[in-house]
Amino acid sequence: MKFSIPGIRAFHAPFYKKIQTKARTWIPAVPAAGAVVSFANPAFALQIHSEPEGLYAHLLAHIFFIITMGIFAFWLGKRALTRERGWRFVRMSCFLFILWNLDAFIGHLMEYYMTETAFAGKGWSRVFFPDAVSFPYLYYALKLDHLLCVPALIFLYVGLTLLKKEGKEEAP
Repeated sequence: MKFSIPGIRAFHAPFYKKIQTKARTWIPAVPAAGAVVSFANPAFALQIHSEPEGLYAHLLAHIFFIITMGIFAFWLGKRALTRERGWRFVRMSCFLFILWNLDAFIGHLMEYYMTETAFAGKGWSRVFFPDAVSFPYLYYALKLDHLLCVPALIFLYVGLTLLKKEGKEEAP
């Protein structure tokens, strides 16, 4: 026996149909996502690379990314594309990516020059001894590089979404 208030079900019928369609799409994805998350290996935000080639290549990649984002942000301003809202968000993401890469670059260098007495253990059991470092608060601040990277990704996503919407509106 179905329970419904007269008029309400008919008024919201497209809404209910949309929810049912989305539920059919997402139901198989939930166990798959759960399996991926439960069997995932630990991921570290500030990576340590083998000496010295891995670190040098990684630091060069940070420098290249900084230069690339700087040129792109400059180019967006020079071409006056930032008059559009979507490009302003993309340009802001460029600046945040530059700050993130500077943060990670300095964090890698600081960790490279730390002595072995600054740490004990490996992986998740790794312990940091602030007394063994000249600037422990700077090191802690640099470890929070995700506070720059995640907003940069959000700004990029919002900017690209706005550009997509603006492109659809202009298309005949």
